[in-house]
Amino acid sequence: MSKTAFKELTDIINVIFETDKNKVEFFKQFFKIGEYYFEKQNYPGALRIFDGILAFCPEEEVERNLFFIFISTAYIGQLDKSKEAAKELLYLRYKMKYLERGLELIDQIAGFNLSAQLVQEYTIKFALLKKDIKTFNKTFTKLGLDSDDEKFWDYCLEVERITRSESNDWMASNNYLKLAIVYKISKLVKENLSDPRKRKEVINLIYQYKIRYPGDLFIYPILLEYAIFYKRKKLEQAISSYFARNPKKFKKNNAIREKVLNLLNGPRIDLKKEEDPRKSPRDEETVTELNWPKMGEDKEQEEFVALSERAMIKAVDLLDRHKFINYYTDLVACFATMGFYQAALFILEKIENLKGPDLEVKESLNIDYLRIDFFIKLGRFHEAQTMADDVAFYRPLFLKEKLGFLYLKAEALMGLGKKDQALELYKLIAEKFPKFRLSKRRLKEIENLK
Repeated sequence: MSKTAFKELTDIINVIFETDKNKVEFFKQFFKIGEYYFEKQNYPGALRIFDGILAFCPEEEVERNLFFIFISTAYIGQLDKSKEAAKELLYLRYKMKYLERGLELIDQIAGFNLSAQLVQEYTIKFALLKKDIKTFNKTFTKLGLDSDDEKFWDYCLEVERITRSESNDWMASNNYLKLAIVYKISKLVKENLSDPRKRKEVINLIYQYKIRYPGDLFIYPILLEYAIFYKRKKLEQAISSYFARNPKKFKKNNAIREKVLNLLNGPRIDLKKEEDPRKSPRDEETVTELNWPKMGEDKEQEEFVALSERAMIKAVDLLDRHKFINYYTDLVACFATMGFYQAALFILEKIENLKGPDLEVKESLNIDYLRIDFFIKLGRFHEAQTMADDVAFYRPLFLKEKLGFLYLKAEALMGLGKKDQALELYKLIAEKFPKFRLSKRRLKEIENLK
């Protein structure tokens, strides 16, 4: 820095701190000097100025300040720092929807050879800003990504994310959205789905697919595969029966499914429709036969998780009244089997609200029993105990019904650590019905704890 420039900076600092000038004036004065250095191609000097004033930069000037840092660091060979500044600047221009300036910046980043990933990522993002599928496809093609390139699918996912709330025309203009979701599911299920976060990610994607493509049944075979693999009979029967009752949809869906899975080169299960389409979901035999492909040692078996509790609740809310009332018991059974107790509770509450006074006594008792059972499984022991007490002592019940609610109360007491009180109830139940649920086992467990 020259003596003149240094004196100018010192004078400005003295004025600012002696008169307590605001940050805007502080920024403006320094910015002028930074620009002067930049124009003279004194990039180290310009960088010192722009780096120093970034913290004082007014919001409307941050973009310009970052641009000078990006260019200055690139010219003096500080490529990592230049890349970081470019990343921030790209994000800012994208957020502000500066399309032309964004594309110019991408060209500059490519010219400095800073990051192919940034160039690809933001080429897609800025191309999407136009909401024009032709422009997007043209830009997308320029990247030279093959469909078997993982990045191709990652950018499909980006399209899916950005266009999530866009019009049907935009969404229907290409298969990026559908392929993105299916690919993401395909990719995730090859990972360890014992991780709850991975489960939720898969589940949410399944839900998004179902909501966005309500007429496309592709997702049902995926759920059916999951049901078969995990021996979820209720879910398997319900979906199998649906396909049997709708053979045309089944045929169309299977054709779509084959095309997509072939495109993804993913493992698949061949579905064969049974001849009799009239079987009930409650029949012991399923109406769809599944043949698992032989899996080599180098392949991982696909595992599919049905729906998350949040997704299930939203999906249930979309059902019409008649369909919900007809199928709510199967839904509760499915969700409970898969461990989605919160969703099951939501269904119980909804059916009570829908039926109101039309709810029969036996049905009402079944709902209460299930609700208490789900409370226990969710660790909501106080609620379970209170409700079990209310039902057992204030509603007219047959002996076995009453013992059933007392058993649930005992389970809740165990959860609360009140083993002595639970012991008395288990003894009472075992005296009347020795084989009632786990009464005998509970008695032994409590005795062993003493």
